[in-house]
Amino acid sequence: MRVTRSFLSVALALGLGLSAASCSSDKNAEGDTPKDNTQAAASFTHPQYEDLTINLDEAPKRVVADFYAAGVLASYGIEPVGVFGWGSDSEDVLSAFDINKAEILGKGNEINVEKLVDLQPDVIVGHGSPEGWSWFKEDLNKQLLDVAPFIPLATTKSVETNIDDNLKIAAFLGADPESTEIKKSKEAFETAKTHVKDAVEGKDLEVLLGAPAEEVYYTAQGFPQNDLFEELGMKTVGKPRPAEGNPWGQLAWEEFPEFKADVVTTLPESSAPDLSQNALWSAHPAVKANQVFAWDQKLIYSYDAYADWLDATAKDLTTYQKLK
Repeated sequence: MRVTRSFLSVALALGLGLSAASCSSDKNAEGDTPKDNTQAAASFTHPQYEDLTINLDEAPKRVVADFYAAGVLASYGIEPVGVFGWGSDSEDVLSAFDINKAEILGKGNEINVEKLVDLQPDVIVGHGSPEGWSWFKEDLNKQLLDVAPFIPLATTKSVETNIDDNLKIAAFLGADPESTEIKKSKEAFETAKTHVKDAVEGKDLEVLLGAPAEEVYYTAQGFPQNDLFEELGMKTVGKPRPAEGNPWGQLAWEEFPEFKADVVTTLPESSAPDLSQNALWSAHPAVKANQVFAWDQKLIYSYDAYADWLDATAKDLTTYQKLK
């Protein structure tokens, strides 16, 4: 898929009229030979959707993003002019970006298209695919794509690859990957990984990475974060990832107390269900031993966000031991 963005397409999306002069043929200084306009001034091929290439007449300056993408981009110095979607109360988003600096176009799965048009974005960035944002219906995504090209956040590979690929997106939007700030963030991420490795070395810990809900405990086998823990020296356990559909494995609460694990996870306090009255949760040996830490499957893929989370996790893991 090749997306070309020019003044003409923007004008049509915005409903602007074009003068006769603006429609005349381009010529060189001598007035004889038409200019070659086939070469875009700014071009970007998505690292995780290789058939998606964005061509713009000039380097993008005005960016609209969903809240999670805004957090990622702000980590690299790119501040969107407009935001929408889910994640407006996410701690990692808010720590990276003051959402009040941008025009809020809507929350949840709603967006004010007229306000979006008024902002005249060069690109829109968010969770999704080349077809548009994950939570919009096809007709609304068509309106979105009529306004500006959509760049999906990188979320389909490993944690580290997703972070690196999102930096490539930010670089297309003006970030400098060689800046001191970004280099420090990457170093902090690498250091945090080392802290986790050191915390679990020689312990042979089995970790049940998942998310408790009222009706079931969801497990995250095959998730990028699960694979990262394996890479860092832990054995992860859980119900198998379904072959299709919802990617979460489902562990019935009745099975939970007997499911072998030295460490179990919960959600951040702001989004975790109240488990104080759940006797099956409290009956698990890891919960009894207070070997529980929080994770957020929606954590933004940036060096800063993962460095902070891994460092906090390493502090917990340092005190955890293999259970009999």
